[in-house]
Amino acid sequence: SNSLEESERWEAIELTPETFESFSGKQTFAAPVVDILVAVPEVDSDAHYMQASVILEDGWVFPYTIKPQESALVASPRAPPFNVFSVNQHDGRLWSTQLDALGASEGDLKLTKAALILGNTTMVFGDSRGGLQAWFVVIDKQTNKRQYQRIRAYDPLPSAIETISISQRSKSFLVGDKGGSLRGINMTTARVFLDTSVDDPLATLHYGREGDGIFGWDKKNRLHTWWFDAPHADASFSSIFTPVHYENFQESKFEWQSTGSDESEPKLSLIPLTIGTLKGALYAMLFSIPVAIFAALYTSEFMSPRLRNIVKPVMEVMASLPSVVLGFVAALVLAPHFESSVTSVLVMVAIAPLCFLIAGWIW
Repeated sequence: SNSLEESERWEAIELTPETFESFSGKQTFAAPVVDILVAVPEVDSDAHYMQASVILEDGWVFPYTIKPQESALVASPRAPPFNVFSVNQHDGRLWSTQLDALGASEGDLKLTKAALILGNTTMVFGDSRGGLQAWFVVIDKQTNKRQYQRIRAYDPLPSAIETISISQRSKSFLVGDKGGSLRGINMTTARVFLDTSVDDPLATLHYGREGDGIFGWDKKNRLHTWWFDAPHADASFSSIFTPVHYENFQESKFEWQSTGSDESEPKLSLIPLTIGTLKGALYAMLFSIPVAIFAALYTSEFMSPRLRNIVKPVMEVMASLPSVVLGFVAALVLAPHFESSVTSVLVMVAIAPLCFLIAGWIW
């Protein structure tokens, strides 16, 4: 599987009309081929692109890009540690790296399971020693080329990974091993929101439709169900206060960004918001402090006593009120009166100080 010969055979594969699975506008077909156990291509309903997944006798080939026959992610389960590399079928370029799974030593380590996380960007690999790794494409800064890299290694399970189930509502996945252990993990934060076990290993494992339940059958055909409450598994101390390596990013970053769908990772870092708040307060103080000081000097030294007796109590009352209350009053009381003349109010903010300066100079 370390050569391009087997992946290039994809062009010669003839598909059978038998539909293997249908979902969200796509059709998945299966067809047996020579020297390859099964080939599973996904054809978009609009015929704009095609993704191919080929399961070889000694490894798996998984899709990544939307351009047909451009690149694929290959994982070979040969021992010692399995290889993960990217294949580009246009010019024959091959990028490869060899890594040990977390918690495993060289020897009988083999790839046992792999699955694409929601969004088809990150691939999760499980091995025969219970190790779990997450890989996705990163643009290399030196070569400016797309390369698959291992981004995260999760805490290993006690025995070989046997089942992986992907959530269709978040970046979470379930994983079970041959010893009956069951674990729910959020891909982005590595947060474990479920950790339990069963007497007999699960042969199949599935998320519930709403993402808050699990059901699976063990090897004795017994049904097991669990309910869990983890609506915000992607929120943790690390995701809020430490840099996180998100999909399609070159490196770990503090990032706050809203998402348009479940296929995008929620970016919840409070560091950009905190820094932005402090910067906004600093810039506001650069203008407000001089104005406040000179206004106080003018009121105490130059303003007429009659007018000072009116202005001073008003300023003291306003100083005692929190800015949140002032904003609340402005939104409920002043905003309805000024909503029809917003332009005039904004222009007045710029012109009024200038008018005061001119009037003072004339006086």
